[in-house]
Amino acid sequence: MPNIPNLDRIITIATMKSVLEPLGLLAKDVVVKRVKSGYGLSPGFSKVKLKALSNSYKEWRSGKAVYFQKGGSRIRISKEKWRSISEPVLGEFGSPSRSNLTLTGQLLESIQSRINDSGKVELFIPDTVRKGIRLKNGKIIPNRARVTNAQVAKYVQEQGRDFFNFTDGEIRILTDEYQKLINEAIERFNF
Repeated sequence: MPNIPNLDRIITIATMKSVLEPLGLLAKDVVVKRVKSGYGLSPGFSKVKLKALSNSYKEWRSGKAVYFQKGGSRIRISKEKWRSISEPVLGEFGSPSRSNLTLTGQLLESIQSRINDSGKVELFIPDTVRKGIRLKNGKIIPNRARVTNAQVAKYVQEQGRDFFNFTDGEIRILTDEYQKLINEAIERFNF
């Protein structure tokens, strides 16, 4: 086997926290920016528009109507009939009709990165309980069921809104940044 000078030191640098942590933050940022733009992933991991919101959900998000289940039937009540209907306060990038997983912003904000036991960066959505949904009239729809961000992520993906992975182009961005971080660390340590 050929002798590659300083290979052990380069491997050590490539797995240092100071190299991997910024990569994890960038990985989160890549996913969040894509989703906020309204894009998810196809089964082949190419970038595709997120599945559209249902008309009833858009109406609720805009404060035009609410829907209830009663006796197996779906009941729509319009704002004209029930004036206390109030639309939710949307996340920073939310809009009533745009599918970008930002009703409250809690799901995307909850994404975290960590260095796992194998020394690899991984993104995850913690099983943290979500806050209630704040309405523009000041009221809050409480989270009585104690739904977690991980459960919401699973649900939206089951509904055809896959988002929690990377496209080939995003992997290239992360790979290039990883190489840059390694090179900067090598320069810092005077290789």
